[in-house]
Amino acid sequence: MFPFALISKGRHGWWGDYGAFGDGDPRERRASGTHGMVLFLISLGVLFAATIVLHLVVEHRSVEPRQSGMPVVFALSTAVMIASSGTMHAALLAARQDRRRRLQQAMIVTFVLGLVFLALQTYGWLEQGYDERNVEAAPLLLLSFYVLTGLHAMHVIGGLAGLSVVTLNAFRRRYSSRDYVGVWLCSLYWHFLDGVWIVLFIVLFLR
Repeated sequence: MFPFALISKGRHGWWGDYGAFGDGDPRERRASGTHGMVLFLISLGVLFAATIVLHLVVEHRSVEPRQSGMPVVFALSTAVMIASSGTMHAALLAARQDRRRRLQQAMIVTFVLGLVFLALQTYGWLEQGYDERNVEAAPLLLLSFYVLTGLHAMHVIGGLAGLSVVTLNAFRRRYSSRDYVGVWLCSLYWHFLDGVWIVLFIVLFLR
């Protein structure tokens, strides 16, 4: 979903050359881009909230109790996601300070951590699916788990698409302390994904 939202902004979209080819004051473009991103994130927040409510309803109506315990792999993926949010913030600070080399490094690390997160999630999904207790005792609850985590993973993949383009533009030196709209909006989206996963982690494993 997210890559299509990026592409739809075309030449003045945050993902590519927003600030490289755009016209007008960078502060005005940052403000307009922020407004658009906030509206987009609100719509995603509603979607995730509705999906969480659906999961809670399924869990409440499930005959079998939820399996206790937290798979270690999801604790690891949570730590990786939080770390990637930190490196994304480091990239934003580097852009604001005209530290291009550090911006490039931080964007690469964030992208790699995103890939690691998805790899850990995939392993966790397979582990949950092969657990006969989950499959036989609460198949609907397991399906709800896959819907929740899969929805988040889809948006992480979209975020990685945005990260890759912003990283490419960082190596093309298209961001500066005066104009770093792409990095700013990318950070908003990535921090949002981090926050959503923390909520999902609490709902799924810590209640």
